[in-house]
Amino acid sequence: MNKATRASKNVIANMRGSAYMIAMITLVVGLILGLALLRLAGGSTIQIRNSVDVGKAACLADAGINYGYWQYMYSHVTLPHTATQQLGSGSFTVTVSECPDVANTVKIQATGHYRDMTYRRTRVIAKKVSIYEMALCVGSSFSAPRSLITGSSGECGDVYINGNLAIQRQAIINGDLHTTGTVLNPDAVTVTGTLTTGAPAIEFPPIDLGYYGSRANRTYYGSTRFTSLDFTVPYEVVYVDGSLQLRGTVSGIGLLVVDGDLQVIGDVNYSSISLDKLAVLVAGRLIVPGSSGLTRKVYGFFYVHNTDGTGCFESAPKAEFKLGGVAADTVGSVQYLKLIADPAYRETDLAHLLRLPGYEH
Repeated sequence: MNKATRASKNVIANMRGSAYMIAMITLVVGLILGLALLRLAGGSTIQIRNSVDVGKAACLADAGINYGYWQYMYSHVTLPHTATQQLGSGSFTVTVSECPDVANTVKIQATGHYRDMTYRRTRVIAKKVSIYEMALCVGSSFSAPRSLITGSSGECGDVYINGNLAIQRQAIINGDLHTTGTVLNPDAVTVTGTLTTGAPAIEFPPIDLGYYGSRANRTYYGSTRFTSLDFTVPYEVVYVDGSLQLRGTVSGIGLLVVDGDLQVIGDVNYSSISLDKLAVLVAGRLIVPGSSGLTRKVYGFFYVHNTDGTGCFESAPKAEFKLGGVAADTVGSVQYLKLIADPAYRETDLAHLLRLPGYEH
């Protein structure tokens, strides 16, 4: 083989080697780029999935806020209240509690959970006020009697007036005072809590007499007189289809419904202060008859209301309502009035257990 031939073969061999090296380099670069693209694509897929999961967790948190709002406003749960609900592959946990940072508000905190993602939301709403928590609640403008005292030791004396409040002489409110209108002669009233004018109207839920008549454990017809009242089972409903005269000792826990006028003709006492509870619904008038020199002492909560808004409370003697109070559409002639609310309506689910209007179900 001559030199020229050998040189040609070497050139061809070198060219083949270079091509092979270029091909290998290209392959390696391609593999690297391919792996990088796959990793990038995988990362993008993970990011997209995480973004979707966060969105689903946020939706679950929103659902928790709505659930907590419903439980507080319409199911009347006792605060603080915590609940967890499973929705498909996700869930939420919600806590409803009083907000210590802002007076008369409630805080709803919800956390949505979906796969490994969580999302939190918080909502602060105005506190729902119930007539059953009040010592005195009037559905229209009210001219206070010569002497009005609610609560004691700075509490259990909240008052709510759907209208204007006129103070004749001196009033002492151991608690908060709310009116949807104004307070006339405000210098004559002492309020240990907060005085609010121009407040939203408090709700007077309807008394469904058909509902209570169907749930009654005992029913009395016509003009009836009780010289004592014993609830034989817890949260018993006693229904009077007519007018009622009431006095004497109450034992047990229950609801008295009067489809007519109720006259409190004597003191109404609890057999046991710590165990007994009386709530009374009156579709007509609540009347405390007697002489002006007499003091009538009455335990229990009395709700006087009808669809016409003419449920009236009036008292001739001095009237003292203990561990309860009065909520009435209107207040007629009253000379002296002292009322102390029952904290159980605020601190427990007593209104729900008694199935008071607004808590029937």
